[in-house]
Amino acid sequence: MDGPGDDFLRTIGIEPIVDLYHFGSPAWLEHGLMHPVFPEFQAEWVREFARRYEWVQWYTPTNEPYIMSSFAADFGHWYPFLRGPKNFGVALMNAAKGLCLSWEEVRNVRSDARMMVSDTHEYWHALDDASKPYAEFMNQRRFLTQDLYGGRIGEDYPMRDYLSELGFTDWDLEWFQDHPAPLDIVGVDYYPHSEHQLRADPRGAVVTPQGRLADETAEQQFGFAKLVRQYFDHF
Repeated sequence: MDGPGDDFLRTIGIEPIVDLYHFGSPAWLEHGLMHPVFPEFQAEWVREFARRYEWVQWYTPTNEPYIMSSFAADFGHWYPFLRGPKNFGVALMNAAKGLCLSWEEVRNVRSDARMMVSDTHEYWHALDDASKPYAEFMNQRRFLTQDLYGGRIGEDYPMRDYLSELGFTDWDLEWFQDHPAPLDIVGVDYYPHSEHQLRADPRGAVVTPQGRLADETAEQQFGFAKLVRQYFDHF
Protein backbone atom coordinates (compact mmCIF):
# COMPACT_ATOMS: atom_id res chain seq x y z
CA MET A 1 0.00 0.00 0.00
CA ASP A 2 3.02 2.27 0.00
CA GLY A 3 4.26 4.11 -3.08
CA PRO A 4 2.62 3.52 -6.49
CA GLY A 5 0.16 0.96 -5.11
CA ASP A 6 -0.96 3.36 -2.43
CA ASP A 7 -1.65 6.09 -4.99
CA PHE A 8 -3.32 3.60 -7.34
CA LEU A 9 -5.96 2.56 -4.80
CA ARG A 10 -6.97 6.15 -4.18
CA THR A 11 -6.81 7.12 -7.82
CA ILE A 12 -9.27 4.43 -8.92
CA GLY A 13 -11.50 4.99 -5.88
CA ILE A 14 -11.02 1.73 -3.98
CA GLU A 15 -11.61 2.15 -0.25
CA PRO A 16 -9.96 -0.80 1.52
CA ILE A 17 -10.95 -2.41 4.79
CA VAL A 18 -7.50 -3.15 6.17
CA ASP A 19 -7.17 -6.46 8.04
CA LEU A 20 -4.18 -6.01 10.35
CA TYR A 21 -4.18 -9.23 12.36
CA HIS A 22 -5.28 -12.43 10.66
CA PHE A 23 -3.97 -15.14 13.02
CA GLY A 24 -0.34 -16.06 13.68
CA SER A 25 2.38 -14.13 15.49
CA PRO A 26 6.16 -13.65 15.28
CA ALA A 27 8.25 -16.63 16.38
CA TRP A 28 9.89 -14.59 19.14
CA LEU A 29 6.50 -13.98 20.80
CA GLU A 30 6.48 -17.26 22.69
CA HIS A 31 3.06 -18.96 22.79
CA GLY A 32 1.66 -16.22 20.54
CA LEU A 33 -1.79 -15.13 21.68
CA MET A 34 -1.11 -16.43 25.19
CA HIS A 35 1.91 -14.17 25.80
CA PRO A 36 1.28 -11.50 28.48
CA VAL A 37 2.39 -8.65 26.19
CA PHE A 38 0.29 -9.75 23.22
CA PRO A 39 -2.32 -6.94 23.51
CA GLU A 40 0.32 -4.22 23.74
CA PHE A 41 2.34 -5.80 20.91
CA GLN A 42 -0.69 -5.79 18.63
CA ALA A 43 -1.58 -2.20 19.54
CA GLU A 44 1.96 -1.02 18.76
CA TRP A 45 1.86 -2.63 15.31
CA VAL A 46 -1.55 -1.12 14.55
CA ARG A 47 -0.43 2.32 15.73
CA GLU A 48 2.52 2.34 13.33
CA PHE A 49 0.31 1.31 10.43
CA ALA A 50 -2.33 3.94 11.19
CA ARG A 51 0.30 6.69 11.38
CA ARG A 52 1.84 5.66 8.08
CA TYR A 53 -1.47 5.36 6.21
CA GLU A 54 -3.59 8.12 7.68
CA TRP A 55 -5.84 8.11 4.61
CA VAL A 56 -7.22 4.65 5.51
CA GLN A 57 -10.59 4.92 7.24
CA TRP A 58 -11.88 1.32 7.54
CA TYR A 59 -10.11 -1.23 9.73
CA THR A 60 -10.32 -4.83 10.88
CA PRO A 61 -7.89 -4.77 13.84
CA THR A 62 -8.40 -8.51 14.43
CA ASN A 63 -9.97 -11.13 12.22
CA GLU A 64 -12.21 -13.74 13.90
CA PRO A 65 -11.11 -13.18 17.51
CA TYR A 66 -13.61 -15.76 18.81
CA ILE A 67 -12.35 -18.48 16.50
CA MET A 68 -8.75 -17.53 17.25
CA SER A 69 -9.30 -17.83 21.00
CA SER A 70 -11.31 -21.04 20.74
CA PHE A 71 -9.04 -22.86 18.32
CA ALA A 72 -5.77 -21.82 19.99
CA ALA A 73 -6.67 -22.34 23.64
CA ASP A 74 -9.93 -24.28 24.04
CA PHE A 75 -10.14 -26.87 21.26
CA GLY A 76 -6.39 -27.20 20.68
CA HIS A 77 -6.54 -26.93 16.89
CA TRP A 78 -4.04 -24.05 16.42
CA TYR A 79 -0.77 -22.92 18.00
CA PRO A 80 -0.09 -23.11 20.91
CA PHE A 81 -2.53 -26.09 20.85
CA LEU A 82 -3.98 -25.62 24.34
CA ARG A 83 -7.23 -26.78 25.88
CA GLY A 84 -9.42 -26.00 28.84
CA PRO A 85 -11.34 -23.06 30.30
CA LYS A 86 -8.38 -21.34 32.00
CA ASN A 87 -6.39 -21.28 28.77
CA PHE A 88 -9.44 -20.11 26.86
CA GLY A 89 -9.86 -17.30 29.39
CA VAL A 90 -6.31 -16.04 28.81
CA ALA A 91 -6.74 -16.20 25.04
CA LEU A 92 -10.11 -14.47 25.17
CA MET A 93 -8.73 -11.72 27.40
CA ASN A 94 -5.70 -11.10 25.19
CA ALA A 95 -7.63 -11.20 21.90
CA ALA A 96 -10.34 -8.82 23.11
CA LYS A 97 -7.92 -6.47 24.87
CA GLY A 98 -5.60 -6.41 21.87
CA LEU A 99 -8.52 -5.42 19.66
CA CYS A 100 -9.65 -2.66 22.04
CA LEU A 101 -6.15 -1.21 22.45
CA SER A 102 -5.58 -1.38 18.69
CA TRP A 103 -8.82 0.45 18.03
CA GLU A 104 -7.84 3.18 20.46
CA GLU A 105 -4.59 3.67 18.54
CA VAL A 106 -6.49 3.93 15.24
CA ARG A 107 -8.93 6.47 16.65
CA ASN A 108 -6.07 8.51 18.10
CA VAL A 109 -4.77 8.91 14.55
CA ARG A 110 -8.11 9.24 12.80
CA SER A 111 -11.17 10.11 14.88
CA ASP A 112 -13.58 9.24 12.05
CA ALA A 113 -12.18 5.73 11.52
CA ARG A 114 -14.67 2.89 11.15
CA MET A 115 -14.41 -0.78 12.14
CA MET A 116 -15.57 -4.04 10.61
CA VAL A 117 -14.70 -7.33 12.32
CA SER A 118 -15.72 -10.70 10.92
CA ASP A 119 -16.26 -13.71 13.13
CA THR A 120 -17.88 -17.09 12.81
CA HIS A 121 -21.66 -17.22 12.96
CA GLU A 122 -22.62 -20.57 14.42
CA TYR A 123 -25.39 -22.57 16.03
CA TRP A 124 -25.40 -25.73 18.14
CA HIS A 125 -28.28 -28.17 17.60
CA ALA A 126 -29.15 -30.63 20.40
CA LEU A 127 -30.31 -34.02 19.12
CA ASP A 128 -31.22 -35.42 22.55
CA ASP A 129 -31.87 -34.38 26.14
CA ALA A 130 -28.29 -35.09 27.25
CA SER A 131 -26.89 -32.57 24.79
CA LYS A 132 -29.36 -29.73 25.43
CA PRO A 133 -27.50 -28.03 28.33
CA TYR A 134 -24.22 -27.86 26.41
CA ALA A 135 -25.95 -26.68 23.22
CA GLU A 136 -27.70 -23.90 25.14
CA PHE A 137 -24.39 -22.91 26.74
CA MET A 138 -22.54 -22.75 23.41
CA ASN A 139 -25.38 -20.81 21.81
CA GLN A 140 -24.83 -18.16 24.49
CA ARG A 141 -21.04 -18.31 24.30
CA ARG A 142 -20.96 -17.61 20.54
CA PHE A 143 -21.66 -13.89 21.24
CA LEU A 144 -19.14 -13.60 24.05
CA THR A 145 -16.15 -12.10 22.25
CA GLN A 146 -18.14 -9.42 20.43
CA ASP A 147 -19.95 -8.48 23.63
CA LEU A 148 -16.64 -8.33 25.52
CA TYR A 149 -14.67 -6.04 23.22
CA GLY A 150 -17.83 -4.06 22.50
CA GLY A 151 -18.15 -3.15 26.20
CA ARG A 152 -21.58 -4.79 26.42
CA ILE A 153 -21.06 -6.92 29.54
CA GLY A 154 -22.81 -5.41 32.54
CA GLU A 155 -23.88 -6.73 35.93
CA ASP A 156 -26.81 -8.70 34.51
CA TYR A 157 -24.95 -10.28 31.58
CA PRO A 158 -26.03 -13.96 31.41
CA MET A 159 -22.46 -15.32 31.10
CA ARG A 160 -20.83 -13.12 33.73
CA ASP A 161 -20.39 -16.08 36.11
CA TYR A 162 -18.77 -18.06 33.31
CA LEU A 163 -16.33 -15.22 32.68
CA SER A 164 -15.48 -15.28 36.38
CA GLU A 165 -14.71 -19.00 36.07
CA LEU A 166 -12.40 -18.17 33.16
CA GLY A 167 -10.44 -15.77 35.37
CA PHE A 168 -12.07 -12.42 34.57
CA THR A 169 -12.41 -10.09 37.55
CA ASP A 170 -14.96 -7.31 37.98
CA TRP A 171 -12.11 -4.89 37.28
CA ASP A 172 -11.40 -6.65 33.97
CA LEU A 173 -15.00 -6.35 32.85
CA GLU A 174 -15.14 -2.70 33.90
CA TRP A 175 -12.01 -2.10 31.83
CA PHE A 176 -13.77 -3.36 28.71
CA GLN A 177 -16.78 -1.17 29.44
CA ASP A 178 -14.41 1.81 29.70
CA HIS A 179 -12.47 0.89 26.52
CA PRO A 180 -15.12 -0.37 24.07
CA ALA A 181 -14.45 -1.07 20.41
CA PRO A 182 -18.00 -0.95 19.00
CA LEU A 183 -18.55 -2.38 15.54
CA ASP A 184 -19.75 -0.30 12.62
CA ILE A 185 -20.23 -3.48 10.56
CA VAL A 186 -20.65 -6.97 11.99
CA GLY A 187 -18.84 -9.31 9.60
CA VAL A 188 -20.54 -12.65 8.94
CA ASP A 189 -18.43 -15.78 8.39
CA TYR A 190 -20.50 -18.89 7.70
CA TYR A 191 -18.86 -22.23 6.92
CA PRO A 192 -20.20 -25.72 6.17
CA HIS A 193 -19.28 -26.65 9.76
CA SER A 194 -20.72 -23.51 11.39
CA GLU A 195 -23.78 -25.47 12.49
CA HIS A 196 -23.01 -28.27 14.92
CA GLN A 197 -25.12 -31.18 16.04
CA LEU A 198 -24.59 -32.71 19.46
CA ARG A 199 -25.65 -36.17 20.60
CA ALA A 200 -24.86 -38.51 23.44
CA ASP A 201 -21.92 -40.79 22.59
CA PRO A 202 -19.76 -42.66 25.14
CA ARG A 203 -16.76 -42.11 22.84
CA GLY A 204 -17.50 -38.44 22.18
CA ALA A 205 -14.83 -35.78 22.65
CA VAL A 206 -17.07 -33.29 24.48
CA VAL A 207 -17.16 -34.08 28.19
CA THR A 208 -20.11 -32.66 30.13
CA PRO A 209 -21.86 -33.42 33.45
CA GLN A 210 -24.52 -35.13 31.34
CA GLY A 211 -21.93 -37.45 29.78
CA ARG A 212 -19.79 -37.48 26.66
CA LEU A 213 -21.15 -35.90 23.51
CA ALA A 214 -20.29 -36.18 19.84
CA ASP A 215 -19.81 -32.83 18.07
CA GLU A 216 -20.59 -33.17 14.36
CA THR A 217 -21.47 -30.97 11.41
CA ALA A 218 -25.24 -30.61 11.48
CA GLU A 219 -27.11 -32.66 8.93
CA GLN A 220 -30.20 -30.45 9.16
CA GLN A 221 -29.11 -26.81 9.17
CA PHE A 222 -30.95 -23.53 9.69
CA GLY A 223 -28.90 -21.91 6.93
CA PHE A 224 -27.13 -18.60 6.55
CA ALA A 225 -30.15 -16.28 6.60
CA LYS A 226 -31.63 -17.61 9.85
CA LEU A 227 -28.28 -17.36 11.66
CA VAL A 228 -27.77 -13.80 10.46
CA ARG A 229 -31.20 -12.95 11.87
CA GLN A 230 -30.18 -14.42 15.25
CA TYR A 231 -27.04 -12.27 15.34
CA PHE A 232 -28.96 -9.22 14.18
CA ASP A 233 -31.50 -9.70 16.97
CA HIS A 234 -28.70 -10.06 19.54
CA PHE A 235 -26.88 -6.89 18.52
